[in-house]
Formats: sequence, structure tokens, C-alpha cells
Amino acid sequence: MSHTHFQLLSNCSDEQLRAICERRRLPIPVRWEDCGEGRMRLLKTMVFHLEDHKRLSDTLADLDSESLVALKHFVSDGTLPDTPVLEILRDLGLVLPSGATWAVAERVADALEDFDEGALSFLAPAEVGVGGCACSG
Repeated sequence: MSHTHFQLLSNCSDEQLRAICERRRLPIPVRWEDCGEGRMRLLKTMVFHLEDHKRLSDTLADLDSESLVALKHFVSDGTLPDTPVLEILRDLGLVLPSGATWAVAERVADALEDFDEGALSFLAPAEVGVGGCACSG
């Protein structure tokens, strides 16, 4: 079942919405907590920025490889990331609450397809060191 950002953000607490805005540096409408329509304005603002292709691609590109791979596995086979990774993804608004579980907005899943897991293979294993050159000068 595909979810929109708006549907998933509607499930978030005010504290979660603030955390996502702070982490992703999203603008927060002035006095959004003062009136009933303020939350709706905040959600619309967040959706606009969260679905912006460049911002979304940059956010995905900035993830460490463990988080990116975990997100890809979650989208492809439903494997829930470990708690520390899940918290990172949640705070970035990439994984959002959906009832008693977690979900990824359709737009995030689409953008994630641009990130090939095989492309992460350029990362060298920890035991590989940088060797010196034995060139004669």
C-alpha cells in the first residue's frame, strides 16, 4: 500500500514534526500551534519541501551507507532497520509512523530507486589501507 507524505505526517506528534523540520531545516509557519488550521499549514509546508526532488535526493545522498542500505531493504522487503538507524531515518522524515508500524512515503520510495545498492560497493572494507607509492624520484 502506498502512502503519501501528507498521510504519514498526519500520524506524527507535534514533537516529531518539529524534529523533522529542525533536522531537515524546513521552514515552520509562524504560530502554527495557535490555531486549528496551523497544523494543516505546517503539514502542507512540510510536504512541499519533503517532496522537492533536489532536497530529497540530497537527503538520501547524505545518508551513511548503513542507513541507505537499511532504508532500501525496508522499502524492498519490509525489514525494519535497527533502532538507531530507524531513529535517524525517522528524524529525517524518511520513515514515518503508520498506525502501529512504520512506512515510507511513495515519493521517498520512488527517489530511492535512483540509489543503486551496488553503487555503495565503492566503499573499501575497513582493513584496506592506503599504500604508499614506491616510485623512484
